[in-house]
Amino acid sequence: MKFGAALAAFALVSVSAAAQEEAWNAGRIFVPASLTQNGLACASQIGGKCMDRIEEGRHPVILFMHGCNATQRPKALLELGAIVVAPNSFWQGERCTLNAAETAKLLSGRANDLADGVKLLKAAPWADPKQLLLAGYSQGGIAAALYDGPEFKARIVIAWPCQPRSSGPSGPEEGVHGQGPVLAIQSRNDEFYKHLNIEGDCGPEISGRPGSRSVLIPGNTHEIMDHPATRDAIAAFVPEALR
Repeated sequence: MKFGAALAAFALVSVSAAAQEEAWNAGRIFVPASLTQNGLACASQIGGKCMDRIEEGRHPVILFMHGCNATQRPKALLELGAIVVAPNSFWQGERCTLNAAETAKLLSGRANDLADGVKLLKAAPWADPKQLLLAGYSQGGIAAALYDGPEFKARIVIAWPCQPRSSGPSGPEEGVHGQGPVLAIQSRNDEFYKHLNIEGDCGPEISGRPGSRSVLIPGNTHEIMDHPATRDAIAAFVPEALR
């Protein structure tokens, strides 16, 4: 797959405002026990039952951008003292593909879903706009890494190596954009990216950011969202980032 070409078209394809709203409404919200009125953790569709169970006030929020599995439960992000919201970018039935043009369209949609999520969180009475974190896994990690806005105190990039480098003037900048500390987690020999001839990790890109950390998990699996090392790294990073 011409992955570089797909990324080069990242900002060229737009989706409608209606689609953005649907991606949000089709997503999930996870409220930790510490932030519910009855002391019980709650998970539901955004706008569902959990909305009435959130403790009064404004709370930290993690905006999670999913990978190729739009329904994956981001277990490593739960019960860390923050509400987790996960828009569903594949609400129309899309799925990951090796076709460069289709991938470019998906990536553009992911970027717009993220930006729209920021707007909706700013308007949410239960979200603290000064306590927002951004996390993304795999394809969602690309969106999390390249988001330029200043709204997030920190971000977590999982299973994305901050590659490939753009070879032409029309390509996007590589690395991690925005400000604040970054936690980057990746398999040391991720079989998925080796298949695409993509190598490296986010470590060099974030080395100059105070509070940042790069974690390389031994092995070659791409499925590291629920890996113990991922859980441990996130559990240590999130409370520090929210201080």
